[in-house]
Amino acid sequence: MGTARQEQVLAADQVFEDFKPSGLTDLRAFIMQDYLGGVFFHLLLGLIVAGILGTLGALAAKLLISQRNTKHGS
Repeated sequence: MGTARQEQVLAADQVFEDFKPSGLTDLRAFIMQDYLGGVFFHLLLGLIVAGILGTLGALAAKLLISQRNTKHGS
């Protein structure tokens, strides 16, 4: 904590700009709360994206199988 590199990382992530209006007084607590919120929503978004892509993949496979059966069945 307190190194020049850390200051660069926090400035790049705009942590200081988000911290000022938050009303919190402890930067470490704010960072932890902010990152945990980000992790939660990224995991939730990952589940949604996986569900959509899985559904599209299953539909594509079903379509390919039905086309294959139609060609060989005729």
